[in-house]
Amino acid sequence: EVTLRSVEIPKAIAVVQFEFDSLDKMASAVPVIVDCGAAACELMGKDLIQIARDAFEQYHDILNPNSVASLLVEFCSANESGVVSKIDNAVAAVGELCYDKKIVFDPAIRARLFKCRKDAVPLLSRRKGLKQPVPFIEDVSVDSLKLGEYLAGLQKIGTKYKVEMVYYGHAGDGEIHVRPLLDLSDPADLKKMTEIAEEVFALALSLGGSLSGEHADGLIHAAFMEKHFGKEYCDIMRELKKI
Repeated sequence: EVTLRSVEIPKAIAVVQFEFDSLDKMASAVPVIVDCGAAACELMGKDLIQIARDAFEQYHDILNPNSVASLLVEFCSANESGVVSKIDNAVAAVGELCYDKKIVFDPAIRARLFKCRKDAVPLLSRRKGLKQPVPFIEDVSVDSLKLGEYLAGLQKIGTKYKVEMVYYGHAGDGEIHVRPLLDLSDPADLKKMTEIAEEVFALALSLGGSLSGEHADGLIHAAFMEKHFGKEYCDIMRELKKI
């Protein structure tokens, strides 16, 4: 039995593009933006911004090369005045956390903003060199109020292992896709991958988060399921699989 809930297509939509000079400021702004009624809140980190700019000249006018983080925030309402009101509240609430912003009502530019975010992600695997962005901790999700703690923890882990990380994803949902740069042909980096996974998943669980906020649990998460759900629940899942 399935129950579906439909929602009306909004009559008025606009996007605010907030620019930040640090991940910490971006993370502080996210719960404020969510409270202001954002319909979407997508993050592009500096690496993704640079990849998109390098690959697509047509996005140079909408992507700021000086940003550490850019949030594409969509607001919807039944009319334009409702959207303007939400945007005014969000801009005032974010205040000086961002160093720049653009408000976009033009449907064509709005579409380009979200398209450049989508177009850039497949290019992550085309980086030159042996160190590539590896997707093994990218599905973690935490409450947006704890996003700052999660990102601070991630940065400490990255510093500890001397590993750069690429950030993007669904910031409004507290889900940041994080891809550490590792050379999986190097045994030392393979060891780092396991150790980073252990520490990041422990961090997520300590914040009441989920190891999988979007892509479901698979081989990557298998070793951590009992820590996440407990033995009793995992035993039930094993029995279901046998059946």
